[in-house]
Amino acid sequence: MRPQDRRQRIQRNRAIAVQVAMILAGLGIGTYFLVKAVSGEAEARGFNILATCGCYGVAAFYCWLQVRRWRREKRARQVLAEKQRRKSGGAGRR
Repeated sequence: MRPQDRRQRIQRNRAIAVQVAMILAGLGIGTYFLVKAVSGEAEARGFNILATCGCYGVAAFYCWLQVRRWRREKRARQVLAEKQRRKSGGAGRR
């Protein structure tokens, strides 16, 4: 294994961890503001609803990033598998 591969894997895992943390934070804080909006004071209800939408929006954005990463990695694996099939002389094709 080349050192560059190891470094890239570490960076990828770190990025995934940050995305998961941001998803959980957005959902947790958004839920807090949602509870405050439902059971809180009428004067602060507008702010709490806006904050809830913002937090859930952040969580949705990071979910979208994660799905995009998964699709890109899946496509890269498919391309590599196709190259390997062609390289091996078409073995496995019918």
